[in-house]
Amino acid sequence: SGERLGPEDRQLLRTLANQSAIAIENAQAFDEIAKLNETLETRVEERTRELERTQTQLLQSEKMRSLGQLVAGVAHELNNPIGFVHANLQLLEEYVAKLSDAQEAGADTTRIREAIAKLLQRSREGTQRVKKIVQDLRTFSRMDQAEIQEVDLHEEIERNLALMEPRFKNHIRVERDFGELPRVRCYAGQLNQVFLNLLINACDAME
Repeated sequence: SGERLGPEDRQLLRTLANQSAIAIENAQAFDEIAKLNETLETRVEERTRELERTQTQLLQSEKMRSLGQLVAGVAHELNNPIGFVHANLQLLEEYVAKLSDAQEAGADTTRIREAIAKLLQRSREGTQRVKKIVQDLRTFSRMDQAEIQEVDLHEEIERNLALMEPRFKNHIRVERDFGELPRVRCYAGQLNQVFLNLLINACDAME
């Protein structure tokens, strides 16, 4: 109350002022650090999403490359039995006409009937081959399935080997040495992609 502050009081006030200033600076610094952390977390999340998108695009690109190589071979593999069945149908039409003529003439139709039965049997074998290829392709197309399921790894490998058959013909012999495995819970489509890539790489590496 009107008394002048002594040296000790002035020193105390200066100390309190300095500490208050430091506290304010620290608070501001902590606030800036908190904002920086928030910004960094946002950038990390964005970068993570970007990397995930890039990874997905790379996986899709690799899948399409593998499928492209498969399609080229499978198209040829499908063309053979389809062309065979088409030719058999033309022959079958001729034999049916001969059978009709022979029946009208009262002639023996045994050989004609046997030829027709043989044509039908061979055509059935061709269509079964086409059906098997299509089934393998449909199963292989499960690569995008997200569900974990129990699969027989040997069956999956055999399916990939069947699809790779056009690449093996005439110059590659596959030796199977399977052990005994239980059914495995896994992403079957992703494993099929691995098996297929290994087989394609092995074919590409051979002279």
